[in-house]
Amino acid sequence: MKPMLTKIICLSVLLVLPGLAWPAADFPKKPINVIIPFAPGGITDTLGRITSKQVEKYLGQPMVILSKTGGSGAIGFREGADAKPDGYTITVLTTTLGCAPHALKGYPMTYKNFDPLVRLVNYQDTLVVNATAPWKTLDEFIKYAKSAPGKLRVGEAGYGSNHHFCGAGFAAGLGLDFTFVPYAGSAETMTAVMGGHLEATFAGAVEAGPLVKAGKLRGLVTLDDKRAAALPDVPSLKEAGISGLWVPPGWVGFGLPKGTPKEIRQILYDAFKKAMAEKELIDAVRKYGLEIEELGPEDFGKFMEEFHNNVGAIAKKINLQMK
Repeated sequence: MKPMLTKIICLSVLLVLPGLAWPAADFPKKPINVIIPFAPGGITDTLGRITSKQVEKYLGQPMVILSKTGGSGAIGFREGADAKPDGYTITVLTTTLGCAPHALKGYPMTYKNFDPLVRLVNYQDTLVVNATAPWKTLDEFIKYAKSAPGKLRVGEAGYGSNHHFCGAGFAAGLGLDFTFVPYAGSAETMTAVMGGHLEATFAGAVEAGPLVKAGKLRGLVTLDDKRAAALPDVPSLKEAGISGLWVPPGWVGFGLPKGTPKEIRQILYDAFKKAMAEKELIDAVRKYGLEIEELGPEDFGKFMEEFHNNVGAIAKKINLQMK
């Protein structure tokens, strides 16, 4: 190749390359929408709002909250996944994204529809019984369950929810036979346990914490290898002598439409990471009995894939009938 032609080609490449990077050069230059697929007031909505507020100061633009509820989260997830992949739409992702596809026919979204951005929190369910129940420990509860198959009425909190799969996975993993009773959510099942209509239920430690501390429920075990911050007096599975049992944790994170440029994803992740290290956000999350357990894009993606596959294994093991 002639020297002059080579110089022209090299100069052309240098002139074009800056243009290829321009989308991230002045990002963000307008407000960013944050889609929350669940109703205002719940833990997902609350965490999405308080985190977005902290991230604003690192991006220099407002984070506009959009509540897009319905279809067990499917409406909000779909709108977020279908948005233009330019970094101006972020979706709050939750446990439902990994559970619902295994329980609800035609559920349109999975973790594969998003570019993972960051995980905020990860938390486990707690097995609770009435405060006056005869079982003081998990061991006593399990021994009774094995002696009376099908007799224990256990709340099934939301078909296809992590609470549902948590109870089903717990029973299947330990060879227990519960009579699961369907309810709309864990708040209803805990009320039923307090009223004597159920013997037990599985609920998030954050939700169950106030009732356990008030002496209305008794926590037997937190389904994790460590105790929950919201229920520090309730032993973990490891402390109860149970190992190798996987049940789906609750989690909340953030995702982007597939195909969002890498440079923009990095800018957003850096802002979230800085916000999650702020004492103000850490303290705000702790008010709900949770701890920030941040995972970056790559690890969050692996986490969601593993979660999806493990829930699918539980669904297959219990022969779950999709609704």
